[in-house]
Amino acid sequence: MSINDTQTGSTRRLFNTKRYGFPTTVLVIATFIAVYHSHFFEKVRPIDFYSVVAEGFITSIILYFIFKIQDGLECKVIYRLLTYGFGLLFIALWTDTLDELYDSPAIITTIFEDLFQLCGFVLIVAGLSLWLKLNTRVKLQLNDLANTDSLTGLLNRRAFSEILKLEHEKYLRYKEKFSLLIIDIDHFKSVNDVYGHSAGDETLKVFSDAVKTHLRKSDTLCRWGGEEFLILLPNSDEKSSQILAEKLRLEIEGLSIQYLKDRIKFTVCIGIASINKNDSSPENLIHRADIALFAAKDSGRNKVHLAK
Repeated sequence: MSINDTQTGSTRRLFNTKRYGFPTTVLVIATFIAVYHSHFFEKVRPIDFYSVVAEGFITSIILYFIFKIQDGLECKVIYRLLTYGFGLLFIALWTDTLDELYDSPAIITTIFEDLFQLCGFVLIVAGLSLWLKLNTRVKLQLNDLANTDSLTGLLNRRAFSEILKLEHEKYLRYKEKFSLLIIDIDHFKSVNDVYGHSAGDETLKVFSDAVKTHLRKSDTLCRWGGEEFLILLPNSDEKSSQILAEKLRLEIEGLSIQYLKDRIKFTVCIGIASINKNDSSPENLIHRADIALFAAKDSGRNKVHLAK
């Protein structure tokens, strides 16, 4: 590509009519109004230069926003509301600035200043309101993405750790007992190796859906990592958590997944730890549940084991 071609491309981008069509139209209208004032209306004496400078400065800032909006907004509705709103406001303040220099009739002031200013403010308020709603929605979506496992839709490790921390603090203050279950799918690596990762992903989703049906609204299930899951059970002691764990084990033992021509069956090991006075931190409770999980694995898989 030659230097001339590069310069031509830059010029086209600079004067892109699709991108800067509206600001250009606003400037043409402003120029027409200025020429019209200078030819048909008498000059004002004396001139209030302070008002002219102040209103001219504000007008320039609004014109700057009209051009900058082209770069920062992808939503067409918000873009149009703000662009048209600032455009009308620019014409209104431009007319107001010219009124400080020329003695224009009331009809010009009413249409190009008062009416345009009112409509411009309405459009800007509507655009900003829609912009705030969109930003709030995007923020919530980003928050969900940050706290949710993309495959199973469960909470991720980061979000669960925060909830577990709050539950531990509640125990320290009010002595409200709770339990923690760690669940690991037996021989999950072999599912991936034999049937592929898509079969492994389907196994994780089926497992997650099955577990959720047995939990209370107050319980919290998360994907801790890989094929390992944690369940927080508020107001639950060793006996009730053990009953639930055994129920989950039997439920999962009866599950199967149809993948191509094969049916995949799987089991789980579950480690249980109920909070006690020796658990100085959430990490300590997780460690005890993890030890119970390894004991369940060592005893032959498809087992439930309660931490000491």
